[in-house]
Amino acid sequence: MSLHEIEKEIKALQQKAAKLRAGKDKGLKVVLATMKEYGLSAADVAEAAGKTARRGRPPGKKAGSAKGGKVAVKYKHGSDTWTGRGRTPRWLVALEKDGRKRDEFRV
Repeated sequence: MSLHEIEKEIKALQQKAAKLRAGKDKGLKVVLATMKEYGLSAADVAEAAGKTARRGRPPGKKAGSAKGGKVAVKYKHGSDTWTGRGRTPRWLVALEKDGRKRDEFRV
């Protein structure tokens, strides 16, 4: 295949793409005109298509931070503390192995 043939093919494909874009634009205009005629919103169309109208959190809701705030201590033994989240700390595992109950250290 020569350079001239490739350029000719590229030009033909670009013309096809332009026709497809024009058809899509025309289709969108028809859809928008129909929506306006019947008083439909994008949410109505999305609902009819079986999809939710919008994604993400509702308007007015603030995003949560990646790291949470401080969590209250639930277990304490001397200076050792644990919030009850994550893996059980070694100090508590050792005390439980000695026969002590976790509830003994509840704050």
